[in-house]
Amino acid sequence: MIRNMRVSKVSRLISLGVALTMLVTLFTVGILPAEPALAFSGFDAIWNVRVSFNPETLQATLTWEGGGDKMLFGWRNLQTGADGSGELVQPPIRSYTTPALSPNTEYEFRVKTGNRQFLGYNYGPWTFIKARTPLVPWSLQKGISDCSTGDSPAVAEYQGKLYMAYKKPGNPNIWYKTSTDGKTWSSQQWISGIGTSHAPALAVYNGKLYMAWKGQDADPNIWYSSFDGKTWSKQAAIPNQTTSHAPALAVLNNKLHMVVKGQANSSIYYSTFDGGTWSSRSTILTNATSHTPALAVYNNKLYMAFKNVNGPQIGYLTSSDGKTWSSSQWISGRGTSHGPALTAINGKLYMAWKGQDADQGLWYSSLSGSTWSPQSGFSDRGTSHAPALAVYQNKLHMFWKGMNNDPVIWTATSNG
Repeated sequence: MIRNMRVSKVSRLISLGVALTMLVTLFTVGILPAEPALAFSGFDAIWNVRVSFNPETLQATLTWEGGGDKMLFGWRNLQTGADGSGELVQPPIRSYTTPALSPNTEYEFRVKTGNRQFLGYNYGPWTFIKARTPLVPWSLQKGISDCSTGDSPAVAEYQGKLYMAYKKPGNPNIWYKTSTDGKTWSSQQWISGIGTSHAPALAVYNGKLYMAWKGQDADPNIWYSSFDGKTWSKQAAIPNQTTSHAPALAVLNNKLHMVVKGQANSSIYYSTFDGGTWSSRSTILTNATSHTPALAVYNNKLYMAFKNVNGPQIGYLTSSDGKTWSSSQWISGRGTSHGPALTAINGKLYMAWKGQDADQGLWYSSLSGSTWSPQSGFSDRGTSHAPALAVYQNKLHMFWKGMNNDPVIWTATSNG
């Protein structure tokens, strides 16, 4: 999708399409991104030029449509000032690919056209477009066979394997699969006797894999079970705990922590589990969220991120014990229509989320200390629900349901 504006051949004014690719940072939340596009008059033609990025190699490719004799490309790193001169290309070639660029860096790309004249080529003025490279390189997306979901998957590492749990579309059953490399997966297995209307949550605690979930259909109770590598324990309801969405789990200070949205309100509650008993729930925030919050441990603190109940904004807060929480802070320029996902790797806290409203793009950002990096996204993948994050074999893994009615669970990895 490209937004172009035609310009006068006489004035040769340059028009920039304002929609950016999912790989480019959006500083205004709420716009369904597209590839950065520009249109300009090239003597006898209107040229349409686009910039896209390869998520694995961080190379930029400039492509254009239209006739003409030659086109000259160049680019410049706006952070360091390093300049790259492109090559003259001419039909039938319609694209130029740069060498690998720096991650999470804004570049200025420039293009000008030339038409053959009596004594050589006559070039028009340079035309410029700015675009930011991805935060970190990601692998190409891969669909996981023999499984599907109508919601968000849950992932966690346990006993050297990567576990993924998910609710199938159209029924409340919860299934799971395992992988020893993040690429090849076991056959799916059904966990009998349990069901949910939303996604489950996973966390490893005291040598067992714990799973928590909202009851199926109109059942608002929160249930949990544990897995010892062979058998899932009988499900049990957490006393006096209800929700309208999925819970979130994390482990800190030898306790299993859970945060949930309220059943009939927008408050966020937490409770802890010591291996035998769940604590009574306590309120973290009131009038806070409309979806599932996210929970992770970073720098020996609990970090919780959530979608604003009154809009798409994403906020977060921290706690060193799960009882006393900091004031919430809004992360500027981010927006979602679902809950975000969190995990920590290589000294950074990563957050991923679906775009807001009709934007099904996948977006991500990282927190280093107290500073969030600019958001980055993808041009070749998207989701209709919240993604999931996990660290396995020193790589950052992302999982998500496909866009619209696509029930396939997709995955990609990064070194973080």
